[in-house]
Amino acid sequence: MKVKKSNHNYPFERFASIRRYSSFDFFNKDPSWILYISDINGQFNLWRQRSYLSPEGEPYASYQLTNFIDYSIRNVFSSPVDNGAIFFADHYGTENFQIYIIDDIFHSWPQSITNNSNVRHEWGSECFSPNGKYIVYGSNESNPSDMLVYVRNMESTSEDKFCITEREGWYTPGYWSPNNRMLNCTQLVTLTDYTIWILDVESRKMEKIALGNVDKSRFITGPWLPDGKGFYIISDLNREFAGLAFYDIDKSKFEWIHTPQRDIELIDISPDGKNLLWTENVDGYSNLFIKNIQNGEVREVTDLSRKGVIEDLKLSNDGKKIGLMIDTPTSPTNIYVIGFDNYEKAKSNAITHSLLGNISADVLIEPKLIKYKSLDGLEISAFLYMPENNNNKENKRTNNSPTSKFGAILSIHGGP
Repeated sequence: MKVKKSNHNYPFERFASIRRYSSFDFFNKDPSWILYISDINGQFNLWRQRSYLSPEGEPYASYQLTNFIDYSIRNVFSSPVDNGAIFFADHYGTENFQIYIIDDIFHSWPQSITNNSNVRHEWGSECFSPNGKYIVYGSNESNPSDMLVYVRNMESTSEDKFCITEREGWYTPGYWSPNNRMLNCTQLVTLTDYTIWILDVESRKMEKIALGNVDKSRFITGPWLPDGKGFYIISDLNREFAGLAFYDIDKSKFEWIHTPQRDIELIDISPDGKNLLWTENVDGYSNLFIKNIQNGEVREVTDLSRKGVIEDLKLSNDGKKIGLMIDTPTSPTNIYVIGFDNYEKAKSNAITHSLLGNISADVLIEPKLIKYKSLDGLEISAFLYMPENNNNKENKRTNNSPTSKFGAILSIHGGP
């Protein structure tokens, strides 16, 4: 039986029929696998999947690793030394996250490391130390108003942990140094005022980075150089926009590396330290840049320019793959993987598929970038979505004449 095609608008339910992806990580022991968190089965659970497309250009099958119903998994970290992983989950959206371990992503079932529903545990930029001996996380177990940094020995048979920030405050662990001894860390003083600390796991001492008399500034700690001589920082220190800087440990020196007239948002470095990756907010879109640290050459991954917003950026442990979570105007968040060696020629393809409404791509509207002056004379960027016209033959809207009037939705995004 042939069913007549409808010219009616798509119902909201078809646009709302999506699966969501909230976090991912390359499997460090074998980067041909990727771990991610998705609500494919109606709840945020942990999945694994091949990190590339099949020869036919389709995503490989995904494998569910957890089966939580009342708990939602929020973030995952792959072990650097074995088939294990650490993830954080909360019960009924309480945000009192607990920590779980899965010993083998191919054969094991998760077990809880923490089990106190009144305590919140938070993740930082990294979890495992490079040698896999320690994990680091934040916890408010000593005082609900403080988020302190804890280090736990994963090789111990008992609950061998210690607090490394023995003072009041709200701290977020950053990245491990290559020698497994130090951590960089940020302290949130206010929403616009941060402090950077260096934590020594062996001596359990805290060292505050002194930057002199400066205005309130935001700091996001980045990865260390492979030689451990320092680490990168994203900051708006004495600037309108967040730039990229490097902090030299031996010289106790903060030095700007890249200061564009737009915000730098994400950063990563190749395991060999030869290439630095970052994203910039260009008129609301995310552009990805790669810098060869040895010769200083900077190149843009042009296939990703003005594609969407990059929510997460990761390099695989072997340095051969770039992973990204991207929102686009025509698709909810998907995970993209491109080869590092041929990123200039490679086409970015999603290895996941989030939009399930079976809606033709030509129905989805790309916005127009517009700019206008604010009351103080500054230029504001905005995206303008216009209704499609009568020229769309298959899915045309009804009663849309050139003189038709339409309602409008105004969505305002404000920064800190």
